[in-house]
Amino acid sequence: MGVGLQPLEFTECLADSPQFRENLQRHEKELERTSQQIKRLIKEVKDVVQAAKSEYSLLVLQRDVGFMCLEWWSVGSLRGGFLHY
Repeated sequence: MGVGLQPLEFTECLADSPQFRENLQRHEKELERTSQQIKRLIKEVKDVVQAAKSEYSLLVLQRDVGFMCLEWWSVGSLRGGFLHY
């Protein structure tokens, strides 16, 4: 990890020196890089949330199908066997 950015000084802003402009450019680049990382992180979090919702839906479906199978099995057992078609 490199050395951090030099602070932007108000007095240098008034002088509008080439060094101030270079420092300002470094700050702008760092802000853009940080902004892109935040956007990527937001997208990844949204993807994780969507995956969790999908997994939950699958678990609910598996549970419901399991209950239907148990119900079918119980009804078939009570009638003395399985239903034949």
